[in-house]
Amino acid sequence: KYHLLRFDENGKMLAKVRMNNISEPSQITWDGSCLWITSWYSQKVYKVDPASFRVLGHFNSPAKDATGIAWDKGYFWITGTYDDLYRIKVGEK
Repeated sequence: KYHLLRFDENGKMLAKVRMNNISEPSQITWDGSCLWITSWYSQKVYKVDPASFRVLGHFNSPAKDATGIAWDKGYFWITGTYDDLYRIKVGEK
């Protein structure tokens, strides 16, 4: 039901992968190496490998029902319906 699509610079679709491991994916951002996808249903933010589309990890979203996510200079900015704006620093384990 939910897919990630990859296109080339001319708009030709290169890949279409069904997202089975993320329940109700809604928002997406790019940190320069990985995709980050929110799930308003599970209230999590998932780290996804752009080459294999495998989920590499996740963290709990501070915003209930995340409706916006962006990446800027080492921080995520996350907001939700009727919620505040959160700045999140995600570190490596």
